[in-house]
Amino acid sequence: MWGYIVRRLLQALIVLKGVLVITFLMLHLTGAPAEMLLPEDADIEDVEELNKLMGFNDPLITQYGRFFVSALKFEFGESFRQGEPAMGLVLDRVPATAELAFAAIFVSLIIAIPAGVVSATRRNSMLDHGSMIGALLGQSMPNFWLGLILLLTVSLWLDLVPSHGRGTFKHLLLPAITAGLYATARITRVLRSSMLEVLSEDYVRTARSKGLRNTIVVYKHALKNAAIPVVTVIGLELGIVLGGTVVTESVFAWPGVGRLTVNAILNDDFPVVQAAVFFLAFMFIFINLTVDILYAWLDPRIRFD
Repeated sequence: MWGYIVRRLLQALIVLKGVLVITFLMLHLTGAPAEMLLPEDADIEDVEELNKLMGFNDPLITQYGRFFVSALKFEFGESFRQGEPAMGLVLDRVPATAELAFAAIFVSLIIAIPAGVVSATRRNSMLDHGSMIGALLGQSMPNFWLGLILLLTVSLWLDLVPSHGRGTFKHLLLPAITAGLYATARITRVLRSSMLEVLSEDYVRTARSKGLRNTIVVYKHALKNAAIPVVTVIGLELGIVLGGTVVTESVFAWPGVGRLTVNAILNDDFPVVQAAVFFLAFMFIFINLTVDILYAWLDPRIRFD
């Protein structure tokens, strides 16, 4: 198992290096950085002075080497617009994004687990068809559309929860539902398929033949083994939610990393964009590695070769 972990860590480092290359090129593929940072009526002398000051005149490989060394120390320079360390601005927004991401996954699980189990145990029933239709609708609705509909109906028309900001549970409710519904649909479908496979196994039939209650058979024996592929999906969805809350945070004015990134893009604040992209990629890789290691705990039969 330790050999597997080492190999995965090496793969993660390769992926992170690729992310660093992409985030570095983001600054140069959009044009001359100095010209974007200065006003449109800036003189050529001002542009040259800024290029010299920020090292934009150096060869590209030199600039990347300097960027790579700084990135290893989680230093991405100062924000062009706010004059503060870019990574510091990102880390200040991480608690809000993490709160939203975990709340979204929690909403997904409290809906998806009962729905998936009921769909599998009552296959081809009305409940099964209803759950699958709900899952299909959940995966078909774009986040921005669902967020706007919830904002319009629940917040503006019914006035049940605040329309924007962060603070109380009511502020969190609509963003969590919006961000978590897509994950709910996928987890439900994966759990249903996995449960159907496990329920046909010999040990499940043996447990039932011994007279165990159906609830114990389903939730104690079948669900644990059926959860292995579901854990993979949960880990992926958590990473996706962490990195994909841009739309949700924008709709509900949630002060997280996603909204910070959108504002940084609109303001050509590339150090902040680079720091945000790198941090989210790092978290996504870390979550996937953690999920893979959890396999051994869920199923001792799994071996890492």
